[in-house]
Amino acid sequence: MVYLNKVMKIFAGPCLLESEEMCFEVAETISKYIPDGVDYYFKASFSKANRSSHNSFTGHGYDFAINVFEKLRKSGYKVITDVHDVVDVSLFSNYVDAFQIPAFLCRQNNLLQAVAESGKLVNVKKGQFLSPRQAILLGEKMEAYGCKDFYICERGTSFGYDNLVVDFRTIHKLKSAGFKTCFDATHSTQEGGENTTSGNWLYAQPLAQSAKIWGAEAFFFETHPSPKDALSDKDCQIPLTMFPSVLDSIL
Repeated sequence: MVYLNKVMKIFAGPCLLESEEMCFEVAETISKYIPDGVDYYFKASFSKANRSSHNSFTGHGYDFAINVFEKLRKSGYKVITDVHDVVDVSLFSNYVDAFQIPAFLCRQNNLLQAVAESGKLVNVKKGQFLSPRQAILLGEKMEAYGCKDFYICERGTSFGYDNLVVDFRTIHKLKSAGFKTCFDATHSTQEGGENTTSGNWLYAQPLAQSAKIWGAEAFFFETHPSPKDALSDKDCQIPLTMFPSVLDSIL
């Protein structure tokens, strides 16, 4: 059983909207390496509502995000962002091309219904606490809510305290149930540590290659021009200069 599906979509960008200039630098760099037939969506969170520390930076706010997303789209880039509340869905519907459901919110039925009814492409991240069978239930919910275009995204499973492992059988089981699958190669590298952010971006490439073998059709990556200076997820964001080689390994 070897799938090696053609990759259809790449969701990639910095973890968080930090500056307009940096967003365009990332979008312009990545787009150069996207081949014909693959859709690229610039990814960035307008707010990081789920942080380990109360001191962590959470974002510049709605107005800043809307302004940057609008400029990116006018420049020809598709945009995907996380939403944390049904209010976010209505607020950003005119400024993005796709919505993403954070892993910790994947069982919020009102939020799933709101994005399903938005008419946008949706990437639903599987919670670290869900089994493959429960991940299939996410897909069934999205269908029941009338969503026509969505992915269920594998992003690792909790293994003890503060550590994640990837059970690639989830991708196979989702595909067998008839659902399109995405793989989050960035957050799947998270592991226990003393800091509020943890992970090792060097694992992202071999994990992504494995996910492709298991049949993932879309991929999610976080990449940053200088991860050590990033305002969130410093350890697992791929350096932008290294990202083209990671991308090339799965396309």
